[in-house]
Amino acid sequence: QTDDHLTFAFGDATGHGLKAGTIVTATKVLFNSYAILEDPVEMLNNISRSLKAMGFRNMYMAMLMAKISKEKMIISSAGMPFPFLYRESDKTVVDILLKGMPLGSFPGFAYQSANISFKPEETILFHSDGLGECFNEGGETFGESRIKSIFKKNFCKF
Repeated sequence: QTDDHLTFAFGDATGHGLKAGTIVTATKVLFNSYAILEDPVEMLNNISRSLKAMGFRNMYMAMLMAKISKEKMIISSAGMPFPFLYRESDKTVVDILLKGMPLGSFPGFAYQSANISFKPEETILFHSDGLGECFNEGGETFGESRIKSIFKKNFCKF
């Protein structure tokens, strides 16, 4: 974090247990090393190359990374679900579409970034796939449309 922006990331490792914990730990260390870079795409590329070189077999790390300041954000994703942005001007929830392969899977993958402008009264929802995969009492998954609906109804009242 600096005076004008915050760099943050969140992610989800494949699998569970010791192997997943190891790749998460390695990713955290790499994030701290590369967080000084200005471009999230460059950060993801460096982390992906490093994880691949560490030899994790069939273990990958999905990650979303962003640099956010007062009214703008540059964001990149490596296999995480699309964030949602509530636009107050027309009261809509839009996807921030960023496709990407999980880190460590294809080190040469061309990650995308997006420059997003937003107003103080607008809201951004970052989430993992675990939210959409939650089951209700009837055995149905929560799903993207419900996430958007609840997000708009409950968190976007300015």
